[in-house]
Amino acid sequence: MMSLKRIARGCIPIGLVELYRRWTLSEPIWDGIYTAFGDVPIQGEGFSGMAWPQQARSWIEPLLAAHESQGAMPSDNAHRTFLAVAALLTRLRGSLRVVDFGGGLGEPYLFLVDTISDTSIIDYRVVELPQVCEEGRRVLQKYPGIRFQSSLPPAAFAPEIVYANGTLQLTPDYRETIDRLTLYKAPFMLFAELPAGNIPTFASAQTNVFGQVPVWFFNLNEIVESVCRRGYRVVLDAQFEIGREQTNFPPGHRLPNYHTLLFCREDWFRGVQNALRAIEGTPKRDM
Repeated sequence: MMSLKRIARGCIPIGLVELYRRWTLSEPIWDGIYTAFGDVPIQGEGFSGMAWPQQARSWIEPLLAAHESQGAMPSDNAHRTFLAVAALLTRLRGSLRVVDFGGGLGEPYLFLVDTISDTSIIDYRVVELPQVCEEGRRVLQKYPGIRFQSSLPPAAFAPEIVYANGTLQLTPDYRETIDRLTLYKAPFMLFAELPAGNIPTFASAQTNVFGQVPVWFFNLNEIVESVCRRGYRVVLDAQFEIGREQTNFPPGHRLPNYHTLLFCREDWFRGVQNALRAIEGTPKRDM
């Protein structure tokens, strides 16, 4: 999906940018309500053709240029929560393993290595469609810390973070996906840009992605309970406005906000909690 700030950086006159913003936000991009993902009619190539990896490349090339020139990275960074957790774990453990489910060409990785001097401690696995993996290997061939693969790594990879940014809603069987991702027993799981709320779970057709593709809208409690019953707790539920026209949906199916849900493994959370209590209970010593 096209980013308004990326358009602005392309020096398009601000009047045209504003016109584009008003048009895109006023036009519905979702159509229909379906109980099954497979019932949604598909048109065009969607994410399965070469248009998607080419679009992703146009997004990551400015990041590469900024990082390799040691310039300032773009400010419209949608991965701040991930980067905060990743930085903390890197300092605590001295290394970091990440599974980025549907991570495109690895934008979060570039932001991460831009802030860490020793990039050899990072093992970053992007799980993507084969054509995206091929493009990722070409674009980031100089970066050995990131790998692109079309299937999930084995459980022995043992990531510290499992990250899914706007991708759970694009998986036909999201329940199975949650099951498989929680099997890693990662200390943290982060689902960002999740269309979820006090609605029934349903599928719809999204019409602004190289054709028309199925997408899920979730009952928030269903997603939270699906993860928490596998030994996790929610430590962050951040929301930001969807800002898209939804009057073509019945009122009970409309969503005001996306959710960013950060889960921490329950036993890991208790371990940190006990360590902090022990530190706080230690008598102070004169320095």
